[in-house]
Amino acid sequence: MKLSLKKVSTPLLLALTLLTVSGCQTPAKPKIDFNSETNFKQLTSFTLAQGTNMQKVDENPIAKMKVEKVVKRQLSEKPLTYVEANTNENGDEIAQADIEVKITIKETIHENDSSFSIGLGTGSAGRNHSSSISVGTSIPITKVDKLIHIIIDMSHNNVPIWHGRDKYESDAKYTPEQELQQIELTVKRLLAHYPPQKKPQ
Repeated sequence: MKLSLKKVSTPLLLALTLLTVSGCQTPAKPKIDFNSETNFKQLTSFTLAQGTNMQKVDENPIAKMKVEKVVKRQLSEKPLTYVEANTNENGDEIAQADIEVKITIKETIHENDSSFSIGLGTGSAGRNHSSSISVGTSIPITKVDKLIHIIIDMSHNNVPIWHGRDKYESDAKYTPEQELQQIELTVKRLLAHYPPQKKPQ
């Protein structure tokens, strides 16, 4: 069965091209750094620093809670033992665990400008003549991406030992379950690099 290009409408060609462009996008690699002088094998417990930092994420306490729970669960699978943070008589936090984990959630808006070309053509040939018509056009596309960055910092005795950051593209149409899935995948990509296996470059 052959599909004639004459029967394919311009809107359909546009839709197919947009699907091709969007299908080529791949997640960016997480950015990791760590203190090469740290003996990570000796660190067996962790606690979450109070007050996750949220920058332009609608101050959504549910999003904060989801990220904290995912980080806590995935670190516990390393396995690291979770220890509740304690406070002294002045209300200051006292970290009893080997590692203090600080989480930052940041939102950025990115405009992705691109363009693609569409060429439509037709031709005919008779016994004594031939003719052809072709039309070409370039259509600019501006796609606005809402990116959610998850940043994890770890310290031991107030000394930074590990840093990782990654992001995912959020969508207003996401259900709470879909948003949680993106958080799970992003944190998993990050913590796949903990403990570090080689020296930072």
